[in-house]
Amino acid sequence: MMLLECCDSGSLARLLVKQMKDSWQPAYSQGQALQWLADVAEGLAHLHQQKRPLVHRDIKL
Repeated sequence: MMLLECCDSGSLARLLVKQMKDSWQPAYSQGQALQWLADVAEGLAHLHQQKRPLVHRDIKL
């Protein structure tokens, strides 16, 4: 099974590149990046703690 979040504007990478080209400003703050990291870690921990654990094999930073 594969689950992906549907994003209207395409991939996160595409959105970040567009933001950087349009304004020369970071697309997100350091605090927002840390929050995303914590959210992803929490989600992965939940998947790993299930009776039948799921493992994600392709996480990129």
